[in-house]
Amino acid sequence: MALEMRKYCENCSQPLQDQGVAFLFALMNVHSVQTVLKKWSRSAQIVGENL
Repeated sequence: MALEMRKYCENCSQPLQDQGVAFLFALMNVHSVQTVLKKWSRSAQIVGENL
């Protein structure tokens, strides 16, 4: 993930500010994915306990 972002920044000819915004969006996406995974694993635990 971080390596991909670094490649993107090297290949991208946009100003540094745009790269920072893109990086922030990537971080938010990673955070939301982690949140979804936590919720999913929690609900899987609950289902497992009820079986």
